[in-house]
Amino acid sequence: MIKDEHGLKKALCKELKKLPNTYVTDNLANSMTGRGKPDLIVLHNGYTLYIELKHPNGKSVPREEQKIVHSKIRKAGGYVLVARSIDRVLDALEVIYNAPSYDIVYDNLEKAFGEDGMLDL
Repeated sequence: MIKDEHGLKKALCKELKKLPNTYVTDNLANSMTGRGKPDLIVLHNGYTLYIELKHPNGKSVPREEQKIVHSKIRKAGGYVLVARSIDRVLDALEVIYNAPSYDIVYDNLEKAFGEDGMLDL
């Protein structure tokens, strides 16, 4: 059972590394890169998904500085998913995989997970 955000990150990275055509990297913030960045960057079948992990208990939400960075990523054409479970991320990757064309991938993600990546979080 996953008890905290760190445990979720570790388990999720392990699962993602099993998938074909998938690359995952930790997006650690530091004094050089700034705060508020999503926890993980996942490249899957040519698409980039930024993942903000939150505690599996469902009580935490993105901080204001995170919301600002998420907004900048979206304005630049990226998609940020806020996730509390491995299944949520795998569902998003399935949306990417099943999209018939590049032009509608992020539209499909917004329909499934909301513009802010938090629909039915």
